[in-house]
Amino acid sequence: MRTGHFVFRKNIVLAIAAALAGFGILAALILAADSGLFEAAKSPSTVTPSPSAALTGTAILPAPIVPPGRDILSESNMTNIAELARFGRGWPAAISFSPDGAQLAMGTALGIEILRTKTGEFGTLYSSDSPILAVQFSPDGRWIAAGREDGRVLVLDAKTGKVGLTLVVHTRPVHGLAFSRPEVTGGASAWLASGAEDGSVVVWDLNSGMSRNKFLNPLLGYWGYGIRSLAFSPDNKALVTGGDQGYISSWDLSTGEELPRLQTQHGLLFNIAFSPDGKRLASACGDGTVQIWNYSTGEPLQLLQGHTYGAWSVVWSQDGSELVAGAGDGSVKIWQADTGTLQREKAVTFTKIDSLQFSPDGSHLAAVSIGERALLLNAESLEEENTFPEFFGGVRSGSFSPDGSSAALADENGLTYLWNLRQGKSAVLGMVRPSSKAAMSAVFSPKGGLLAVIDGVPSLLRVYALNTMTLRTEQRVPGLKTVAFSPDGTLLAAGGSPLTLLDLSSGKSRNLEIPSSPTSLAFIQIPKSPSPYLAAGLDNGSVILWNLADDSPTELASKGNPPIWSLAFSGTILAAGDDQGDVQIWDAADQSVLHRFSGYSGSIFTISLSPDGSILAAGGIAGSIRFWSLHTGKLLRILAAHNGWVNGLSFSPDGRWLLSTGSDGTARIWGVPAQSST
Repeated sequence: MRTGHFVFRKNIVLAIAAALAGFGILAALILAADSGLFEAAKSPSTVTPSPSAALTGTAILPAPIVPPGRDILSESNMTNIAELARFGRGWPAAISFSPDGAQLAMGTALGIEILRTKTGEFGTLYSSDSPILAVQFSPDGRWIAAGREDGRVLVLDAKTGKVGLTLVVHTRPVHGLAFSRPEVTGGASAWLASGAEDGSVVVWDLNSGMSRNKFLNPLLGYWGYGIRSLAFSPDNKALVTGGDQGYISSWDLSTGEELPRLQTQHGLLFNIAFSPDGKRLASACGDGTVQIWNYSTGEPLQLLQGHTYGAWSVVWSQDGSELVAGAGDGSVKIWQADTGTLQREKAVTFTKIDSLQFSPDGSHLAAVSIGERALLLNAESLEEENTFPEFFGGVRSGSFSPDGSSAALADENGLTYLWNLRQGKSAVLGMVRPSSKAAMSAVFSPKGGLLAVIDGVPSLLRVYALNTMTLRTEQRVPGLKTVAFSPDGTLLAAGGSPLTLLDLSSGKSRNLEIPSSPTSLAFIQIPKSPSPYLAAGLDNGSVILWNLADDSPTELASKGNPPIWSLAFSGTILAAGDDQGDVQIWDAADQSVLHRFSGYSGSIFTISLSPDGSILAAGGIAGSIRFWSLHTGKLLRILAAHNGWVNGLSFSPDGRWLLSTGSDGTARIWGVPAQSST
């Protein structure tokens, strides 16, 4: 883990949504001609164009150049494998302005980023091995508190990133953090409160690093009810909490007694906030309403309505005259607090607003959509003035082009990135939808001329022609989860209900009857067979191998086993990874079992075989990658890879790189660095 590492570099201000709308096909053609991204993918396509198919937009974003791996990955150099390049900075989750407004801290899946608000520069303050879900500057600006997904709370030096305190009590992710008010505690940030998904709340004495109120750990009757937000009362005599329990509690910090509750009757409480004078309390509720209370009497003052989905964040203006709410519909609404009148509103992002904060001078609003993006808004006009394009959603899949010069990445936000590995550029294909997380995978055709993309929410299979960067066809396949090209690129298998085979030359399709939903597909060319075989892993635990010459199926693994989530092949070797962390390997030519590997902690979501068939890599819910030898069956290495699930793995065609994609919002390429020795 790296701490205190703070290397600033200029922020490239690119609004993805605007770019998608503005660059269009012209930018795609410029990219193709200038960057050489698709120079090896000029083969024409005979896919029949769909009349309704149209490329929504193409944006160009920076991307790292990947240095060539020194050696082909092998059993002998497993200990030397290291990260060669990383695409993405991890998805954002939380924001906090420094008291002077000069800095904006952002908690991400990978740590804490700091934005210099005047210069637009940003860099890494703290790198974490667990996602940061909550972040808060202390009132004096000296410290940054961070709540981690693993339940730990850190207190870091705001200048160096050095960890001053590590507070360990919570057993689930920490979402709520609050510093006590310095004017009440002699000008010092003496106390820190933290709340977590396990229902526990702790008030910490920062002078000693000990819990000040052990009776709040956990709150009686709260266990199993997640705490989402908390705040100290204006006099620091009480702590106010809200969360999954659906009501607001106030706790007397001197006696430990719970004060009368505020019953919202509007669903879960995602956020609570005191007005600047401390007299009113606002709560953001799961049914999309915002409630304003008289804190002293508990009297409800205003009920603000209008959000389509849950109200997830609420913040007061500096003078307390206005209340700003962000919601699950991606909109920001500004209300006149005294009258409850809607002043202005705007849809600013494509799914939700999880967190909002005013800059200290009240001129700007910082907003975060967890797993998607962070943005800076003009507080008066709500116009977007800055975005942070290097924050991406969880990356579901990654695959190499046949020549190994580029990679296709599909993320949870419905976008597909085409990363030129040698030139440091990437193209973005896709559309921005208001309420969906869509793309599931993107796969190159064997000759590189086509890219098949699964759009998971509407169950659409989209096929792009890469020489022109145009969408050539799309087809709806109910329950679509997986796709695969045949070895010669003439067939495309789409795993849904039913399993569909699309002939790319004629545009015709046919269905194969299957007993359960396919989760993974792979074509295998068996020697002396006139046509390829199609392997399918199913969610009922079976693995079926079809001879496409006569459509005759053979069951390699029977139903009743754990669901199969991933298939991989090399030559005639076929491997399947399942929901219990096991991998089974067959020789598809004679259908014999070669190996069975066990020991992965939790579900295996992805596996890949090296081109020479000597190594199997597996990743999944544990966030690690396991390497096994297919010659000896020996476990070669366990590699800590992602702060979250490993969703995709792919060896490069030359065997020198391994591409991994994760739910932490990154794609990483692993290999043997040039300076390493075997």
